[in-house]
Amino acid sequence: VYDFDTRYVDPHLEAHQKAKEKAQRIRNILTIFKGQFGRMESKEEEDGETKPLPPQPHCRRFLSLLMQLGLLNMEAKKYKAAREVFLECIDLDGITSPVTNARCRLMRMYLEANRPASARRLWERLPQTDNSSWIRYSAALIEYVSWKLLE
Repeated sequence: VYDFDTRYVDPHLEAHQKAKEKAQRIRNILTIFKGQFGRMESKEEEDGETKPLPPQPHCRRFLSLLMQLGLLNMEAKKYKAAREVFLECIDLDGITSPVTNARCRLMRMYLEANRPASARRLWERLPQTDNSSWIRYSAALIEYVSWKLLE
């Protein structure tokens, strides 16, 4: 005859249960709100539902810190790291209504580093309705230099 304690709780099963509950509560903000980090007002979808807002001011603070990291990498002449940071900032911020000037900084970095092909790819990636003077001026400069080289 075996005598088992019915009050025994397996610590591994308990830890697994707590981990499952925690995983259900956790949301990956970077993937859920990609392209919407600067959004402050709610937006209605076609089906009448409103999209949830990204947690502000944390998202804007993260964008600000990303911009500072990119600028510090640029100052240290670590252009590859700066490019990656600025591209991530552009992806998180979104193209339609950006909050940061990562697009302009990246375009300026490409032009200063004499990388017109990269600048052209960035310009083509951005919407034609982008009203940034840096983007428009850079696009005109790239086209003018390309035209002059072809003559």
